Amino acid sequence: MSSSPHFLAIAVLLLLTPACSLSDFSDELFIQLLTRQHNIVRSGMHNVAPLTLNSTISTRAQRWSDELNRLPRSGMCIFHSGQGGENIYYHWSTQTVSEQWLAEKAVVAFYEEIKQYNYNLPGFKISTAHFTQMVWMATTQMGVGISRRRVKINHSGCGLKQRYDANLYFVVVQYEPHGNIIFQDNFKKNVTKPLRSVDEFLKKFTS
Repeated sequence: MSSSPHFLAIAVLLLLTPACSLSDFSDELFIQLLTRQHNIVRSGMHNVAPLTLNSTISTRAQRWSDELNRLPRSGMCIFHSGQGGENIYYHWSTQTVSEQWLAEKAVVAFYEEIKQYNYNLPGFKISTAHFTQMVWMATTQMGVGISRRRVKINHSGCGLKQRYDANLYFVVVQYEPHGNIIFQDNFKKNVTKPLRSVDEFLKKFTS
């Protein structure tokens, strides 16, 4: 028996972020960097084997990322493909962002859920599912899809209504074999404790 391990992290930025032209953004470079950041977490923090980027899984993840990107912005809901072992990161900003910046933010969004994970009572929780899938020991391969577009977004705050030009990014990561398989023993075996301070590790990305 397994859970439905499809989870979503969302980032919304109205402030300035490290910028580059949207047309200059390299999907290939982003995917390489995101894979590298996954493996820094897995190997460097949890002493588990790095993941291999799989082109077949990436093709499937890209199809779903493209599907999300076709949704109308008004009333948009981000939902999962139904594919086991899937994390989604959605980001929009008034500024375009670099490949390195977006890769780091996606991984941090997934990984910082470790702060809510209870190693004394291991098991599946929605609030920690991005993290547990990312470090799941039995997972050996990953695929990445990314889609992006520029849209108009209405924002209301402090009694003011404003309209922004914004860039949307949809990142879909799929994993095989998928993790978050229910039963406590699976989590004991596959979600290892960090080797060093999580706060110190995350500080490199959030300072």
